[in-house]
Amino acid sequence: MRSRSHRKRSEARGLRVLAHSRILTVILGSLACHAQLCEVRAEETVAEAGVVDSPAITIPEIQAHASFLASDTLQGREAGTQGGRATIAYLADELKRLGYTPAGIGNDYRQPFGSGFQNVLGLLPGTDDQLQKEWIVIGAHCDHVGFGRPDNSRGPIGLIHNGADDNASGVSCLLEVAELLASREHPRRSILFAFWDAEEKGLLGSEHWLSRLPDRSKVRFYFNLDMVGRLRDDKVEVFGIRTLPGLRSMLA
Repeated sequence: MRSRSHRKRSEARGLRVLAHSRILTVILGSLACHAQLCEVRAEETVAEAGVVDSPAITIPEIQAHASFLASDTLQGREAGTQGGRATIAYLADELKRLGYTPAGIGNDYRQPFGSGFQNVLGLLPGTDDQLQKEWIVIGAHCDHVGFGRPDNSRGPIGLIHNGADDNASGVSCLLEVAELLASREHPRRSILFAFWDAEEKGLLGSEHWLSRLPDRSKVRFYFNLDMVGRLRDDKVEVFGIRTLPGLRSMLA
């Protein structure tokens, strides 16, 4: 809710730091740290995935995603609005382009719910016959608040809240990670990429997905990307480091 229309350009320019190797280290290193996710050690995965000039991770692509998602065209990406639906279509097209398996309703990337809301879900199947039944989920909420109102903004009221930081930043980073993993040898476990809708309205998208999940035990690890576009003093903040054995020491 912090993004304001008149700050959109400066925030979008700041999103170039998303390509910094430390963010990639946190994401890919955390995934590799999970037991038997990959057959290589965590530090080997980090060393390989943290290359900024990787063909799958480029600053122009991150900037292109963020600039579109935070543009006035999408009118703040409020869930259920025209801008929100355009955002969903954009994300579904990206997952299709990358070759992900649809994991929504039917043979679609979309999971409709509520008043015109839609999560976007794409699956990267694992290679192990047994472990592929377990999921690593990487998610980010793709909606924002739309136009500023007294109940959703500290101001300005009535103007587009572009949401460059919250959460075009996380969505852009997630799209680039999806492109990276799609271009490499698939891991043993399946990886689900989830773009949550209507999270600004009360975490509705992720709650809906969980309520429709027959067996929650198949989710072995969840990694969330939210407001990752504001690095200060060249540092990355990671929350929930005690939720996975070995993650705290790996990040340290």
